[in-house]
Amino acid sequence: SFIVSANELTMEIDNEISTIHKYARDVYSIRYAELEQLVGSPVEYAKCVKVIGNQTDISNVDKELQLVVPANIILTISVTVTTSVGRLLTEEEFSEAMAACNAIIAWDEHKRKIFEYVESWMSFIAPNLTNVVGSDIAARLMGIAGGLKKLSEIPSCNLQLLGIKRASIGGLSTGAHKEIHMGLLAKSSIMQECPAPLKQRAMRLLASKCTLVARVDAFGDDIHGIQ
Repeated sequence: SFIVSANELTMEIDNEISTIHKYARDVYSIRYAELEQLVGSPVEYAKCVKVIGNQTDISNVDKELQLVVPANIILTISVTVTTSVGRLLTEEEFSEAMAACNAIIAWDEHKRKIFEYVESWMSFIAPNLTNVVGSDIAARLMGIAGGLKKLSEIPSCNLQLLGIKRASIGGLSTGAHKEIHMGLLAKSSIMQECPAPLKQRAMRLLASKCTLVARVDAFGDDIHGIQ
């Protein structure tokens, strides 16, 4: 299935982004080591580095940063950059940092295009599942499971776990524990709009519904997503 292949390709892209992100952090830590603790996302980190560069006064690039990170993060960056012990990057170091950041952003754009292409086919491949959780979530579920047929064979209790990241389980906060049994399905619009007290019950119902419609898509003859 090209969806499985696309999922494997996006995983390889994620690994590449992670490697370049580490290199970018190593280079830019000479200037502003604290930034990696404030901006965890590789893509947001790359965009911040491109905006901040060798600036010492963040107010000069405040508007540009507003397009990348929330206002509270910008405020923290503004305070910490003035107390950072880092030095200005040399021309060579600056070029290396910018090249790494450009690579991260470019790889992320490639991944976005892959997702868009896969999503454009979901209404034909799995119309019922797409109607329930949307093309994005449906495509990711199929990619992780290994295809539509394999997804339809997964029990609903296990379907809830698909897409869980290890980092979301390890935290000490109560919020982290509440999300422990919520994978990709938690990102669907249905779950996002669900009141917090009902989320666990809604998750079980949604997983059961997804298992059912995945089986309809895999073994039924409904190509319009109306069953």
